[in-house]
Amino acid sequence: MVIFKNRESWVERIAKGGYWAKAVEAERRGRLDEAIKFYLLDAAENSRKGRYLYSALSYLSAAKLAKESKKSKGLYKLAGDHYLKYARKVVNTSPASAIWGLRAAAKCYIRAGLMEEAEKCLKKVSALAERLGLEEVKGEPAVSPFRPYKGKGSEG
Repeated sequence: MVIFKNRESWVERIAKGGYWAKAVEAERRGRLDEAIKFYLLDAAENSRKGRYLYSALSYLSAAKLAKESKKSKGLYKLAGDHYLKYARKVVNTSPASAIWGLRAAAKCYIRAGLMEEAEKCLKKVSALAERLGLEEVKGEPAVSPFRPYKGKGSEG
């Protein structure tokens, strides 16, 4: 087991009662505007720290709560933007995760009504999968997005 000194796990961050925990609690109590506010604070904090997957998830959570309001499309766009940043960040170390991030971005852009942006993401998915020799099955990558990439001919 690897132990990192001075690094909190996600469980420890939530247990401390950060913005995410406050958002979840507000949502559970039916205080949706308050939950949205905390999700947005969590997203901003994670984005500043370069944790784009977490910020994307927070924006997506806020967008789902905003549902029919005009605000939801903007929040879906922000979620898509952060999933795209995540994909760019991990593409060299985990291409399958990048493909997953690009697909998540495309879904968010579709919900935001940004079809051109979604199409760009899906084209990147196809190009990346083809370049890596990853076969796609029913639109999903043939490998788990969270396992290290081992290209064709790799042992393991």
